[in-house]
Amino acid sequence: MLLLNWRQSLKIVLTKEAKDSLREIESYIGQTSKRAAQQTIITILNKITRQLPAHPQSAKPGILTDTRELYFSDVPYCVIYTSDNKTITVLSIFHTAQSR
Repeated sequence: MLLLNWRQSLKIVLTKEAKDSLREIESYIGQTSKRAAQQTIITILNKITRQLPAHPQSAKPGILTDTRELYFSDVPYCVIYTSDNKTITVLSIFHTAQSR
């Protein structure tokens, strides 16, 4: 698990599946543009590290119990996560055109 500390009291944890998803996203987009791949990953990580600690309940309730789904307007990806009073755990990241 990858831990990302934020200036607030919540910490962000990316599971192995979430980290693998980021690598796959970067690899797939990188086939056509390394720059676009890097920008997409930066955008996703910025949203995770900036929006979620400030507003962990802002995303819509997920299909799975006790999860939330954060969709982005500028990239076609969704972050599935859980949160409690201390930790936000990113479970998965997927392209919105993918079936789950």
